Amino acid sequence: MPGHGSARLADSLDLLRASGYTGWLSLEPHLLVMPHLHIVAGDDEALAESFHGYVDAFMKLLGGVR
Repeated sequence: MPGHGSARLADSLDLLRASGYTGWLSLEPHLLVMPHLHIVAGDDEALAESFHGYVDAFMKLLGGVR
C-alpha cells in the first residue's frame, strides 16, 4: 500500500511538489491481481475494495489534493 514499504513514495511525491510538478499521477496497484505472477485472487467486490483502499492511502500521501 502507498506509504508502506521501502519505495519512499512520500519522498518522491514531495520532490515532485517541490519542483513544481503539476502533471498527472498514475496508480498501478497490483493487490489481488498480479498477472506477471499468475495470481488472481478474490471476486470483483474484493478487487474493488482493495483498489479503493489503495487509492485512499495514496490520497493521504497527497494530503487529499485531487
